[in-house]
This record gives sequence, structure tokens and C-alpha cells, in this order.
Amino acid sequence: MKSDWRKSAPPIEIAQEVLKETEQETAIRFLVDLLQGETSNKDEVAWLLGQINPGDQTAIAFLVNEIQNYADCWIDCWMHRQKLDKLWQIDPSNESIINFLVEIIQTIEAGEMMLAVADSLAKFDPRNEAAVAFLDKEIQDQEDNFFRWLFAYSLGKIDPGNKLAINTITQFLKNLEDELHSYQASLINILKENSIIDLSEFYDNQINVQDKVINHASSD
Repeated sequence: MKSDWRKSAPPIEIAQEVLKETEQETAIRFLVDLLQGETSNKDEVAWLLGQINPGDQTAIAFLVNEIQNYADCWIDCWMHRQKLDKLWQIDPSNESIINFLVEIIQTIEAGEMMLAVADSLAKFDPRNEAAVAFLDKEIQDQEDNFFRWLFAYSLGKIDPGNKLAINTITQFLKNLEDELHSYQASLINILKENSIIDLSEFYDNQINVQDKVINHASSD
């Protein structure tokens, strides 16, 4: 008696799903091999691996290792920003990545890379307590106004609406306005003293315009 193989065979839909899984596994193995080889554009390979297999640990480990080479990145960090963005796209809730970003915030010299990491951490874990506490303390302990501004900007990214960040940035901008006002006034005085042209009217108009601009900014 012949057996009816149709009754025992899996449905076509199940067979198609098995095929998809097999194709995915093959693709994952291929991309992992590329990451471990001498292939160029490995960032894109890691990103693609993460898209095919969200949360892929090989892809995450590769990008984290790349980002850890941030020691010389103080000004031009666009490549690191791209790596950070790819990490977020692979796994936006990964706890180990969040801890990694907080560690960078706590150890790197204030600069462009800190701002890049703050932008990324704001996506992964807004209002991260460890990062907020660290930046809060740095702002209060830091004497250099420029570095206080960098810490405050990073804090404002991670914790929108933070009063310390807002007050620090506001004061920094006010100081810049005061310094600009003082510099322009000094320059005009020098011109008045060394010019045969009467610059008094020009000087008075400049001061009036600057005062109006500053008063308008303060009232907004």
C-alpha cells in the first residue's frame, strides 16, 4: 500500500518559513565572515548584519571596538557619530551599549566626542541618571567657562529641560554678549582717538543698537 506523502509533508507555508530562516542564517554567517576578514566598509557590513539580525552581538562588538578609539577625536568626529548612529539602529535598548556610552561621558576630555556621545545617549536612554549626576557635578566644579558650556550642552541633550544646563548656557551666552560689547566699544574708542574723521555719532549709534539687541534678547 502506497503512503500518501502529501498528508505527511509539511504545508508549503511552513516550508517557505524554514527556507527564509535558512537564508537568514546563511546571510548572517556571510556577514560575520566579512567583519572578521579584510573587507572594506566594515561599518556598513556591521549595520547590515544588525538589520538582518537585530541586536547581533558581533556587529555591536565591532562598532563598540571602533568607537573606543576616540582618544584623538576632539574636533572632527563625524565618523564616530555615524558609528554611534549605527549602534542605535542595531539595538536601541541594549544595556551594555548604554553603559559604554556613560563610561565615555565620564572619562573622555570635554570636546566634540562628548557632544556626539551625549546626542547618542539621548536616544538610547534619555535622562540617564549616572550621566546626569556626573555632568551636574562637573558643571558645578568646573571653573573654565568654555568647558562648563560643553558639559551643560551635553547635560541639556541627555536631560532636556534641566535647569542647571539652561542657566549655565544662558549665562555663557550673556558673557559672550558682554565680551563682544566691550571689545567693540574698545575698538571704536581706538578708531576715534586715531582718526581725523569725527566718529562720535557713529560710536553713539553702535552703542544704542547693541543695547537694544541685548535688551531684546534678555526679554525673550
